[in-house]
Amino acid sequence: MTPFIKKAFSVVCHQNPERTIIIDGHSMMVCARCSGIYAGVLIASLAVVFYGKIFLKSNLPFYLLSAPIAIDWLLVLLGIKEFSKITAAFTGFLFGSIIFLYFYSSLNKKNRNK
Repeated sequence: MTPFIKKAFSVVCHQNPERTIIIDGHSMMVCARCSGIYAGVLIASLAVVFYGKIFLKSNLPFYLLSAPIAIDWLLVLLGIKEFSKITAAFTGFLFGSIIFLYFYSSLNKKNRNK
């Protein structure tokens, strides 16, 4: 089952072993940045379940929480800074959480218009 799951994740993640979080000697199936994105989606979805509906009316939160991942990725790509698993996971977390909240808001907006 693990090779199938690893192959499925390879479609969305480079799975570079040097950029993968290792827990108790086991590598995650995705890199630190993607792990952060998935964690952000999970935590944001739990927040919606436990705290009720969250609606985003402005694009400002999207820009503010998407900027760190874009800046970090660009600085690493250009060789200005070294890759950090912690920074990648944190910026991924911010991005994953805001993407989920906008997705959730757009679904609810469509349902309200029916």
